[in-house]
Amino acid sequence: MTALLERPVTTPTTEPDELTPAQLIALRALTGWSQARFGEVVGYSQDLISLFELGRRPIPRDLVVNARARVEQRLRQEIAQRQAIIKALRSL
Repeated sequence: MTALLERPVTTPTTEPDELTPAQLIALRALTGWSQARFGEVVGYSQDLISLFELGRRPIPRDLVVNARARVEQRLRQEIAQRQAIIKALRSL
């Protein structure tokens, strides 16, 4: 997963609500979700997520907006959980 996030994205987007296939893969990697789980969360099938990531289908704008919001939500939850663990460890 780290290698995915460290690779530079060589194809810039032109609009803030667009993603390249590589950016979509990196966004999904942030959650650790499979294509199937990611598709379930954003409302698309695993097959379509695969096609989007391979660049064989254009990535719909509603998926981009929804995916960014869901990934941000997921990361905020993880941060809150880790902060709670740190707080508990400090109280030992």
